Amino acid sequence: MMQDEITRKGVVFNEMKGVYSSPDSVNQRTVQHSLFPDNTYGEDSGGDPKVIPELTFEEFQVQQALLVER
Repeated sequence: MMQDEITRKGVVFNEMKGVYSSPDSVNQRTVQHSLFPDNTYGEDSGGDPKVIPELTFEEFQVQQALLVER
């Protein structure tokens, strides 16, 4: 079975690019992370679009398990 090349597109990825380009959203994320540094309310649900393409499936599984434990 031939694997297709991974492309950087999709609803979540494009939404996160939009969120990270808005000054209001950048400020809101900073405040939220400062108020809730030790729980899921301080985290982005979609992720940083700069690092999303670098995320492996194994890293994704580890991160999901950590978030479920909180």
